[in-house]
Amino acid sequence: MQRVTLNLIKEFNQQRPDLNIDLVVAVSGGEFIDQLPESVNLIDLGTTFDFRTKSLIKFVPKVRQYLKTYQPKTVLSCLPAFNFLTLLSSLGLGGKTRFFLAEHSRPYEKWLMQEEETPQRPSGLLPKLASPLMQLTYPRAQAIITVSQGIAEELSHTLKASYSAIKVIYNPVVDNKTSLKAQAPLDHSWLTPGQPPVFVAVGRLVKQKDYPALIRAFAKLRQKHSAKLIILGEGNLRSQLEKLVRQLDLEGDISLAGFVENPYAYMSRARALVLSSVWETFGVVLVEALACGCPVISTDCDYGPREILQEGKYGTLVPVRDVDAIAAAMEKELMRDHSDRSALIARSQEFTVEKAATQYLKTLEVYL
Repeated sequence: MQRVTLNLIKEFNQQRPDLNIDLVVAVSGGEFIDQLPESVNLIDLGTTFDFRTKSLIKFVPKVRQYLKTYQPKTVLSCLPAFNFLTLLSSLGLGGKTRFFLAEHSRPYEKWLMQEEETPQRPSGLLPKLASPLMQLTYPRAQAIITVSQGIAEELSHTLKASYSAIKVIYNPVVDNKTSLKAQAPLDHSWLTPGQPPVFVAVGRLVKQKDYPALIRAFAKLRQKHSAKLIILGEGNLRSQLEKLVRQLDLEGDISLAGFVENPYAYMSRARALVLSSVWETFGVVLVEALACGCPVISTDCDYGPREILQEGKYGTLVPVRDVDAIAAAMEKELMRDHSDRSALIARSQEFTVEKAATQYLKTLEVYL
């Protein structure tokens, strides 16, 4: 999410240097904050922001004060599952500010159900208020932008609004530096000529990514083939995943390499990237892999992979949580003589930063 926002801001800055851009954040920080263009005004609200009712109490007054003080002409809100808080902050202020929403996730209640892996409505006040607040506030927005067709349909159902009123703009992923990053030198003994083929996975070590299924699938593959698996990312499930790797006696074949600044260098040298998620809202890592010419294996989860891979034309889709299917897809990739990497790279050009920013600016244009 941070990387996507940064990509958009940088391209807005290139295409429209006349714009004065504020980046308003709950708390300043993060992995990409030092890459923010100097011309962008960073505004730190200095408040906590999480997915609890307390956020509503603390966050709304801070945003409201920003709106009163700066009186921006246009606001593009990109709060995952919480865009209604921005609109709630503006109630009763009047003024000429126009609001646009970029939806990067499912509506809050369903997002929370997925995060907690429960089929029941989550307890607490906020899950009960989220949908009514969305239905109350979202009509105030000039436009609602979603990152996939699936999220657009989900949102339309939640809002009981016309699907045609919601605009889909895919995430800005590929830029003119992507190929350079893919070709950058990489010092990793597994990714050198003559070594066994390497599969790569990229993403936070959280339940959503279902790395246990991937690790177990890789264990099945290793019973018949020599291969390695590198997982890039950090998260609260590291110790659990390390324990599973030890239990399967795969310490020499699986590396939990943590966060890396340039995952593209790994993708360009891998036999394939594997996405084992139980859900996504887009699947940025799939586009990144395609841009590196890296073959892709992905679970056919909601939402994004099927759209990005065009029903499986540009990668292999497998059922969610199906260890055997993931293992079989990895084995099939090992048996493949070659992949048309140029076709994969060409597909990734549908998700360029330039194209996405142009579409955003066209949507916002009348109000800039």
